[in-house]
Amino acid sequence: MKRLALLASAIIIGTTGVASAETVTERVVYTTPEISPLQAFDRMDLDNNWVVDTIEYDWAYDHYPAVRGYSFSGLDVNGNGKITRSEAKKVSPQAASAQKTVVKTVVKDPVVVERQVYVDPNMNVHHDGAVHVKTNTSTTRTTTTY
Repeated sequence: MKRLALLASAIIIGTTGVASAETVTERVVYTTPEISPLQAFDRMDLDNNWVVDTIEYDWAYDHYPAVRGYSFSGLDVNGNGKITRSEAKKVSPQAASAQKTVVKTVVKDPVVVERQVYVDPNMNVHHDGAVHVKTNTSTTRTTTTY
C-alpha cells in the first residue's frame, strides 16, 4: 500500500495544465501632421496656380519640415499626379498622413497553470495552495513612411 501511495505521489507532483486560447488585435495609428492639409498646400504651391505637382512637392518637402507629415499620394485624392486646392480642402490630416504605425498585439492566455500537489500515505491529496498562471503577450510595431 505504501508503494502505491509513493508512486501516486510521484506522478501527481508537478502537474501542469496547458490552455491554448489566443487573442490577436491589430490597430493602425496615423501620425497627425503639424499643420492642416490646406496650410501644407499653400506652402507647396510655389507658383500660386492652385495646383501642386511633384516638383513643387519635392521642393517644399526639402525646405518645410511641417510638409513632411504629408505624402503626395495621400493629398492626391483622385490619383492624377497633381494636388489641387479643392483636394487639399477635402482630405483629412489622418488620410493624407505620410506615416502610419501598425500595432499588432498577440495575447496567449493563460499559457500554463501550475499547482504543486502531493499524496500522503493515506492517499489524501494535498497542495500548497499556490496556483501559478503564466501569460505570454507580445506586441509588434511596424512603422511605414511613404
